[in-house]
Amino acid sequence: MQASVQLSPAAITALQRGTQQSWMQGLELLAKAKKYIAQAYRITPPFVSSPAAACASWMRAQCAVPANESTLVFPPAKGNTSMAAFLVARGPFAYIGAAKATIENGTSSDPLFRLHRLDTGKPTGACTEAPKGTFSRNWTKGKAVVDCTTAKGTLDFKMLKSDDTGAGVVSVSCVGDSITVADGNLSYPDQLGRLLGAGYYVTNRGVSGHTMLNSGLCGAGPGGSWRHRCLATPNATTYSCTGNCSYWATPQFQATLHSGADIITIMLGTNDAKFCNWFGPPNGVPAGAGTQFASDYVKMIKLFKALPSRPKVFVVLPPPAISQCPLTGPAGNASICLAYNMSFVAINTIFPALQRQICKDAGCDGVIDVWTALNGTSCTTLPPGVQKETPPCPDTPDGIHPHADTMAVVAQTIAKGIGAIN
Repeated sequence: MQASVQLSPAAITALQRGTQQSWMQGLELLAKAKKYIAQAYRITPPFVSSPAAACASWMRAQCAVPANESTLVFPPAKGNTSMAAFLVARGPFAYIGAAKATIENGTSSDPLFRLHRLDTGKPTGACTEAPKGTFSRNWTKGKAVVDCTTAKGTLDFKMLKSDDTGAGVVSVSCVGDSITVADGNLSYPDQLGRLLGAGYYVTNRGVSGHTMLNSGLCGAGPGGSWRHRCLATPNATTYSCTGNCSYWATPQFQATLHSGADIITIMLGTNDAKFCNWFGPPNGVPAGAGTQFASDYVKMIKLFKALPSRPKVFVVLPPPAISQCPLTGPAGNASICLAYNMSFVAINTIFPALQRQICKDAGCDGVIDVWTALNGTSCTTLPPGVQKETPPCPDTPDGIHPHADTMAVVAQTIAKGIGAIN
């Protein structure tokens, strides 16, 4: 026997609202108990940041009722824009990730650990769209914005300090050039991450061929200088450098600005030592003095130091430039072309003193002397055991880029320099 119950539209609405409130109260109890029931959540379609129309459509759908009052699981974030979309559009109970581990953990193995470390507080209002295509939401500790017209997200929040998180993860960003990128998973940032362990999350933000100089140029010239080890230094008019190879213009620089890093290490300068950069217009006057290099370096350190996460910033002296020509010895001389037509004098003589002064002028947190750790130019390229009194030069194929075994020394030196190991 079935009974028919007649309810008015208002009563049906009230019943639905009561059921929803009861459901939310149950979810709140589960959340407080740090429990998660997958069946209680529906998965949203992946966030699309471009084209602008698709981004705006996704945001409007998720910001509107019923989606914004539903229990949702958002697919894993891929950078600041999708993280911002989650914080702008999420309802009262929402998780981001594809698995229970992603939802619960904020460890260094979690690709979303930065989101777990955002000090957001609680939402103070709903998602708003103004102007058209730009979506924002205020939180007690900041604001999240998604600009679909530029496909960019802004997370205006501070990061929780390491000792405020369950995992205690310290984020380290390694800014640099090809010396930072080199050797893949045996690069010094990768080796540094393994050396430091689960309490640290190290990110490689190197970009090959790039400079500290804000107007640094690309190009090495002369071709094959690292293969022909005793190639004579060419006249400056026999080659040219073109294009923008400034680290300031890279996505990696922007990523560092938004990384929420606790520690930033900077190892730049080797590409600045190319003749066209160091002795050319990008470096100002007088030629070869490093005037603009120092100005741009100080500016970058101060910019990093002022980030919301208030990171410690360290200047890392690049590895020594080692002549591969047996006619000159490790230190080289002005008659022999260093690999990629870089200046022996800039790297081996000027940088160790100038970069220390830059650190002092900018108020950086310390200088990490990789140059000395790799024996500078007071070394020998002779085989081990042949000249025992002199330490070996860095293991390098071209005098500039250390091999993986030497990168391990670089990683250990940086670990000590940032105070992570003794």
